[in-house]
Amino acid sequence: MNTSRLSPSALAPLPLTGQLLQRPKMNQITMRTQNNNEIDMGPPCAQSLPMSLFVSITPDPVSLVLGTGYHRFKAINGLEGLAKVRDHRLDILAMVNDTGRPGLFRQFIRQAKVVFPTICVWAIENPAVHDALIRYGFTPETEIGFDGVPLHGLRWG
Repeated sequence: MNTSRLSPSALAPLPLTGQLLQRPKMNQITMRTQNNNEIDMGPPCAQSLPMSLFVSITPDPVSLVLGTGYHRFKAINGLEGLAKVRDHRLDILAMVNDTGRPGLFRQFIRQAKVVFPTICVWAIENPAVHDALIRYGFTPETEIGFDGVPLHGLRWG
């Protein structure tokens, strides 16, 4: 999708009430906005991101526009970020630790390795995070993104 044709309001956060509606016949989830519009969310989030790692999973408005499949999450240990699951693989695009507690990233990765046979972390901007992932057994990985642009990151499994 060419985002240059989108208005700034199209990329603004959507006013979501958090009301998820399961469509059993279509195996789809729909999000209802504050003005009662429904947004197709695709397959149920619970199938996408296992609740053993996450306490909350919400659709990312920009991901909805671009069709990338990423969801905002809050992990059980307090980390927050953007991730998606495909073919039993966890793809992490962003994570933040606002708790002030050290070691949560390592704990999250350790827990994720139990749940997922493959974990990929993309667009790593922090050299310390890159080095830590190498120590945790990750190796360099390059893939072509949904828009045809190469993605560089690290992969485990």
